[in-house]
Amino acid sequence: MTKAAEVIARCSERIEKVVQDMRAYNVGGQGDAKDRVDLNQVVADALTIIRAHGRHGNITIQKEPCPELPPVTGNRYQLEQVIINLILNSIQAIPESRDGVITITTGHDRMKGMVSLVVRDDGKGIQPDIMGRLMEPFFSTRMESGGSGLGLYISNFIVTEHRGQLVFESEPDKGTTVTISIPAADDAPSPGPDAPPGPQAA
Repeated sequence: MTKAAEVIARCSERIEKVVQDMRAYNVGGQGDAKDRVDLNQVVADALTIIRAHGRHGNITIQKEPCPELPPVTGNRYQLEQVIINLILNSIQAIPESRDGVITITTGHDRMKGMVSLVVRDDGKGIQPDIMGRLMEPFFSTRMESGGSGLGLYISNFIVTEHRGQLVFESEPDKGTTVTISIPAADDAPSPGPDAPPGPQAA
């Protein structure tokens, strides 16, 4: 009960923040993107929400967090929404008739000053003729099952607002890899050598 209450409180906070951001964009402003955000924690929070809704079925979700990941400057609620959307897309790409694996990895390129988050699945992949349209508004291959065609469009918008980039790589019948790259916070200390992270069951 305590855990459920915590999830409800977190989701309520997210809803309030998302509504505030939508109002800000509606009047020509920008959302609050000035906080120091730990992407490892954002991943953990996103997975808590997905687990609470029981959306992952028999799919194994693994985390491979960078142990000394520097923060990024941004809005953790918006970034959480992006990660939730990418994970749900991966879940939907894995046929219900079999088990699947989704791996979420964070990393840091010290030379480029970039923090990365990678969501990789072993689902059905994306057809080449669709790749170029993934982030078009109102384009979806799941319109008949309730898709809005706005998830990736909004996700790309949010990542761009964070001075980042959203990149897709996919091969039909073998899976998809999505990489988010965002600049590390300007005042983030330079971490020591990266230790190879071990898989963690989510």
